[in-house]
Amino acid sequence: MKKYMWKVLMDRSSIQVKVRYMKIGLIIADFKKFTGAIHAGDHFKNPEIQFSIDAGSVNTHDKGIDKQICSGRFLSVKNYPQILFSAINGCIPSSGGILELTGNLSVKAITRPITLVVNSSVLRVEERKNVASFNLFGSISMKDFELECELNDSLEDHLHIQTTLFLQKID
Repeated sequence: MKKYMWKVLMDRSSIQVKVRYMKIGLIIADFKKFTGAIHAGDHFKNPEIQFSIDAGSVNTHDKGIDKQICSGRFLSVKNYPQILFSAINGCIPSSGGILELTGNLSVKAITRPITLVVNSSVLRVEERKNVASFNLFGSISMKDFELECELNDSLEDHLHIQTTLFLQKID
């Protein structure tokens, strides 16, 4: 089966994490810099995905919280500047026809499996180029990745991930 390369359109894509704060609010953080490569067959069969997120590009719109996230206790950006995700087994349909993408997430040199739900996907042609969009959702335990900060007593353990990817096929 022939595989095609897809590049991430950075100006239209986003990676966001959310964590419940004091059971009444949310801390929302966007990662502004990331790169990705996807190789997939027709209609994204058996995709191979490699993503790298610049850990220091986190933005909560609160410089104090951003500093805590980048600190040695949480992401330790100085020692581990990249967050990595890779998946090679493609999307697998689960009950109800929902697609799940399982891969490995590496944060602070700790690698754990993660399953993301692929909520929607669209393949279309824009300006004579093949493009695709995907929405992915999942969550991780902060304890599993040894993510700690001064706010930990006020935060739920689960960090929710919401990703929107816009891709363009490279001929």
